[in-house]
Amino acid sequence: MFAFIIILLLFASGFPLSVFGLPAPTVAVSNGPSAAMAEAMAAAMPPGCGADWISVFPWTNAGYTGEWQPKCGAPGVCQSVPAQLNDKISSFGISGPTGRAWCQLFQHEKCTDPGKSIFAYTPGLFSFQHLERLDNQISSYRCFSG
Repeated sequence: MFAFIIILLLFASGFPLSVFGLPAPTVAVSNGPSAAMAEAMAAAMPPGCGADWISVFPWTNAGYTGEWQPKCGAPGVCQSVPAQLNDKISSFGISGPTGRAWCQLFQHEKCTDPGKSIFAYTPGLFSFQHLERLDNQISSYRCFSG
């Protein structure tokens, strides 16, 4: 009976909750990149990216405009946002080696505090301007492929 009441409280709340009763991470709004944008993103990748690495494309403005710096990294490794973009990201792109990848973007350094994070999936570009709690507040991310 007690377990049923807990489950009922989790689903009856006005906002989604994680397993621990904290607000669940939000999924960012996505739309696929245009062919021209996808080509520009691929051409901008820094040399030395591993074949199985995930590429990310953070922008300072909504709509994939403004200052940006592409990065790549091994799956599962926490990455810091480039210093000049820290707490300034409003849109984000992802590209995985298999065409499928997802990233968890964190408000804080070192991928801490999952209660203050959002998920972004491929294929697509994501804007955060509608997410007041994380727009211009992303400091780190961790991505996976598959």
